[in-house]
Amino acid sequence: MYLHCLEQKLILYNKKHSAITSIIMLFFVFSMMAARSREKDIYHNQGMIIMSESVQLKAGPDESSPVISDLAPGSKVYKNDFIGEWTQVRNEYGDLGWIRTTSAGKI
Repeated sequence: MYLHCLEQKLILYNKKHSAITSIIMLFFVFSMMAARSREKDIYHNQGMIIMSESVQLKAGPDESSPVISDLAPGSKVYKNDFIGEWTQVRNEYGDLGWIRTTSAGKI
């Protein structure tokens, strides 16, 4: 009888600690994901702000390329690539195109 009661307590003890351990592990995983996301925002920020008055988002990295859209001063874009004096960016609407590198400043 005493052994059976002790065995029941041990099983209950293990279940409680198993649940607590699972909660701690979940908290740890979510904390690591949040930290990684924040680190990416701080150290690998690709955001840029359009600084020039009249900036055209172009289909290619040259003046003769067709215009995709006009970008207003203060618009946020995200750097994707660069070639020489041209930077490939994605605007807030998802359009991918090229602007002169001097047209935007890094956030």
